[in-house]
Formats: sequence, C-alpha cells, structure tokens
Amino acid sequence: MRHLRTLGSVVLALGILGGGVATPVAAQQGYDVVDLGTPFGEPGGINQNGQIAGGASNSAGLYHAFLWENNVLRDLGTLGGSYSQGEAINTRGDVAGISTTATGDFHAFLWSNGVMRDLDGRAGRYSEAHAVNASGVVAGIVEIAANVVLYHAFVFDNTGLRDLGTLGGTYSEARGINAAGLVVGSSSRQPGTANPQHAFLWSNNQLTDLGTLPGGTWSIAFAINNNGQIVGTAETANGLFRAVTWNQGPILPLPALAGGFQSDANAINANGLIVGSAVTAALERHAVLWDANGIRDLNDLIPAGTGWVLSWATGINDAGRIVGYGTRNGQERLFLLVPR
Repeated sequence: MRHLRTLGSVVLALGILGGGVATPVAAQQGYDVVDLGTPFGEPGGINQNGQIAGGASNSAGLYHAFLWENNVLRDLGTLGGSYSQGEAINTRGDVAGISTTATGDFHAFLWSNGVMRDLDGRAGRYSEAHAVNASGVVAGIVEIAANVVLYHAFVFDNTGLRDLGTLGGTYSEARGINAAGLVVGSSSRQPGTANPQHAFLWSNNQLTDLGTLPGGTWSIAFAINNNGQIVGTAETANGLFRAVTWNQGPILPLPALAGGFQSDANAINANGLIVGSAVTAALERHAVLWDANGIRDLNDLIPAGTGWVLSWATGINDAGRIVGYGTRNGQERLFLLVPR
C-alpha cells in the first residue's frame, strides 16, 4: 500500500527495550542511484543481503508483490486475487505483505521459499502484514470481528496469530518488529481521553504508551531496530507532522530541512541511520536521511544530472543501502541508493 505517513513525553524504563544503544553515525558522502526497473510501485523494505521487497505493476498491468535481487524483479503472485504488495523482508528473504484472495478479501501473507502463505484464512475478514523479523515472526493488523469496526495489532509466529490488544480503544496496528520480537505501532486510547492515538511498544506481552510531542494529539511508530531505537511520526502543537525518535527515553523530534516544516521517519538501521521524507522550503517532498550530522536531503548526495528527484525513502539496511521512490525524468520510478 502506498506509504501515507499521515496517520510523547514518556520515559521508558531502561530495561524495556533491551540491548545496547547505537549512536547514529555519519553516512557516506554520496550514493549511486539504481533504477529498480518498474514504472510504478513502492518498495517495502531491504534486507542485509540487498534483496528488496515491494509492489509494482507487472507486464499484465496488475499490481503484484515483488522480490528484487541481482537486478531481477520477481513477481511473487497473489493469494488468488489480482493484487498484492510486499511490505517487509527479512534476512532469509521471506516477504510479508497484503494480498487479495480468490473471494476478494485482503489478507496478510508471508512468502517463503517460493510459496505465499495466507496468515489469516478467514473469509470476509481484513488483515495486513507490515513487518517480519529474522525468525519469520510477522506483525501487522487484523480485523477482529466481521461487520464491526474493530482492528487490532497482531503477531503471527509458530503458535499462530496473537492479538496484541490496544491502549484502551478499539483500534491498533503493528508496523515494526525487531529480532527480539519487540513490536511497535499505534493504538487508539480509551474513548473520551485526550490525545486519541498514540505510538506503542509491545514487550513482555504488554503495550507501553510512547506518548506524543507536547501539544500534539497523536503519534505512530513505524520501525524498531535491534538496539531498541524506535522511529515514527507525531503531530506537533500546531498540527503538523514531524519525524520523531524514541531512544530509550522520551519522544524527540528529528531536525527538519531548512525552511521546511513536515517530515516522516520510516526506517532505522542498526547504526542508527534513519530514512524518511521531509517537505522542503519550496513545498516539495524529498527523501531524507538523518545521521550524526543531522538531516540530509538525499537529492544532494547523488550525482548531478541524473534526472532523479528522490521523494520518499522507505527502507535502509545495515550497509547503508536505501530504497524508496521518486521520479526520473518526470516518470515515477523505484530506486536503490548504493553508498560510494
């Protein structure tokens, strides 16, 4: 699904996230751009081997999940319907995402060893998979009951599908999972409470409210790395969207582009490098990187004259390779950035 990153001040106990904390490092000074070879689509993530998962229009004009490897785009098919999207990929090359079924339902899937598996299997219900860790544990969102507006975050492991509950409301969604099985996302709160939707961390079978920026009403966490660092987006006091991070402490806003005012953080690697997008002073959406030097417009780090405008960065691996989408000579394309 197209990344619509539109949808606190709390101190986490130091033991909740576990592991050491990586200090963000400075990124490479430049990148080469690789065109992934599809005119329309969205990359969902990149693993440590450089494999990329996502979704794109195929030769028949259908939008299918794909696996990109060694300059080859592999169509992963569907669960019997006409649509699928790869949302995440782990180090084994397993791809998690969403697909239509033969009956027209949208179901979470896990593609592994050439086989796409339906993680839901319930007719008439809706589900999406947004993340998968190295062990193949999947996290996402599932419809709890038919004909009722009730969606909950879930994890799917060798014991089956587990409902993670909510922060008191009727809605939650899981967006990221790390190797230790820690899950992040967002949830509605008890009806009638202020600040209705908050980012959460699921650990030790319970949800922890990650809070919001001062004066903001909502937040969402999109990713967590193996050091427990979390990134996402939150509302500011003046109603704008701002990229944020939780680093075993209170929510912190990330720097904005000079003259810009909105941003989203989509992914973080083990070295603390964060990628996402930000609005420029000229009101253009640009793919960005946050490192030890602050925020960097990725368009300034690629060779001049390529014809590329990088709009969104959606994933980064530990080698610093970045995936996203933008335009090349005015045509929408998916890209891979390779550090020089």
